[in-house]
Amino acid sequence: MEKNTKNYLVFAIEMSIITIAFIILLMKYDVQPIGPQNSEIGLASLNGFLAGVFTYSDKWYHLSQLLGYAAFGVCGIYAIAGLIELIQRKSIAKVDRAITVMGLFYLIVLVLYFFFNKFAVNYRPIILDEVLEPSFPSSHTMLVCCVFGMAIASFDKLIENVGIKVILDIIAGLAIGLMVLARTLSGVHWFTDIFAGILFSITIVAFYHATIMLPEKDS
Repeated sequence: MEKNTKNYLVFAIEMSIITIAFIILLMKYDVQPIGPQNSEIGLASLNGFLAGVFTYSDKWYHLSQLLGYAAFGVCGIYAIAGLIELIQRKSIAKVDRAITVMGLFYLIVLVLYFFFNKFAVNYRPIILDEVLEPSFPSSHTMLVCCVFGMAIASFDKLIENVGIKVILDIIAGLAIGLMVLARTLSGVHWFTDIFAGILFSITIVAFYHATIMLPEKDS
């Protein structure tokens, strides 16, 4: 295993441990019923304070929704690119690994979404649709950070033109930063929901990066 690949894998494992530790901390420390309908949230002092600072903003909420749609658009672009390569090369084994592996990691993100929707760690600080909704981790934050983060990792494998890569890196980085900002300022999540979304994203992207950097097997 190449040194860079090993470094990414070690980093991904470390981030997995940190993320799990954070979930345990959130479920055990300073848990108070400060949410709507007395729903409980960990790190309540921190979350309660920031919830009072970042109250609901319709503008930022809808901007974060648009960024979520943009992430689905990027998923669609990669799906089409993979389909074109499959048709041209007549074998899924010959499709660029950066694309095929990305599909697997999209599935992992989807599984995490459904898991935490079923087994809620906590609920939103506000009620949007008349009922309490699972809020951990921020799925929009995780989606955009994962999709655009993996896109940045894939550019080195898929794009040769340095100028184009730099431009796309900047666009993807701005999308990630804007989503974190928009979801924070929208007031529809506790701070720890957004932070967890970032932790999950870093972990997933690191595993993805390590995977696509593995040496290719000889045909």
